[in-house]
Amino acid sequence: MIKRATELKDNSDWDKTSNELKDLQTKWKDIGPVPEKYREKIFKEFKEACDHFFEQKRNHHGKVENEQVENLKQKQAICDELEKHVQDQTATPELLEDLQEKFNAIGFVPKKDIGVIRARFTQAVEKFIQALPGISDEEKSRVLLESQLHELRNDPMGDRKIHAKEQTIRKKINKVEEDIALWRNNLEFFGRSKNADKYKEEFNEKIRVAGEQLKQLKDQLKLLRTVS
Repeated sequence: MIKRATELKDNSDWDKTSNELKDLQTKWKDIGPVPEKYREKIFKEFKEACDHFFEQKRNHHGKVENEQVENLKQKQAICDELEKHVQDQTATPELLEDLQEKFNAIGFVPKKDIGVIRARFTQAVEKFIQALPGISDEEKSRVLLESQLHELRNDPMGDRKIHAKEQTIRKKINKVEEDIALWRNNLEFFGRSKNADKYKEEFNEKIRVAGEQLKQLKDQLKLLRTVS
């Protein structure tokens, strides 16, 4: 048991080794007493090997925790910067791309803060895009989708989420196409009644708006296909 503990003391597979050493410690206690003249010596050897490993583990996790706290501060600073550009009306697509790259390049944050910082960053990006000057709502929608895809590329579940997003857009396209077909069909049933021209105008406007929405959805689908 001392030999095995000594073999494990410098192992950096923290969880697996920790469990094995704890099992050894339990078995050590279960074994009966040894001759008095050996008792202190062998216990000291065994304890030193176990203590060495657990001290290394504590130091490692302490270092990791400090790094994660620093990473959180850096990500918070990027969110601050995004929000300041919105406030100062200095948002640009180039700035957005640069700040996203910096955010994603930063390592892990403490587990308890993952959801909060991600939600804040997502909200800050959306407000940043809405604050972009001189571009249409359609262009803002495209930039937002590109931003979301940028995030998904850094997500371990990114492929699955992109596929789900593609399916959602396809369903929206089908719904809009069905609406347009229905409205066009209804137009054919209008006679020369007193209000026919008014109804036709309303339905033609619905068809026009839906046509623009359909184009946006198909552009989004095309963009998705370039990364999937």
